[in-house]
Amino acid sequence: MLFGAPDNLVMPSGVVPEGTAGGPGTAIHLRLARDADGRPVDALHVHGDAAREDSEVVEKAIWSRLGADYEPPACLGRTREGQRTEPLAITQLLLVYHLLDAAR
Repeated sequence: MLFGAPDNLVMPSGVVPEGTAGGPGTAIHLRLARDADGRPVDALHVHGDAAREDSEVVEKAIWSRLGADYEPPACLGRTREGQRTEPLAITQLLLVYHLLDAAR
């Protein structure tokens, strides 16, 4: 999935280390792109083939920015009983992060 982030939408600090092409492992990467008007935007790519181990690193980094002192919920990324997608889990956490951040 590739997203163009508006100016007010930022990645939680530390989730994608600066100067790395792929972020923690190979689960996500952030790059500079251009929108339809040619303005610079951050583009977040959540890798569809991310390994569970790589996804966990990103999930825990986002979860820790929420101030939770327990593990992320097991239901993240669940599509049906016993099935999970790593990109969905990361995307869900990013949405929760920004919704909670906006409410503060």
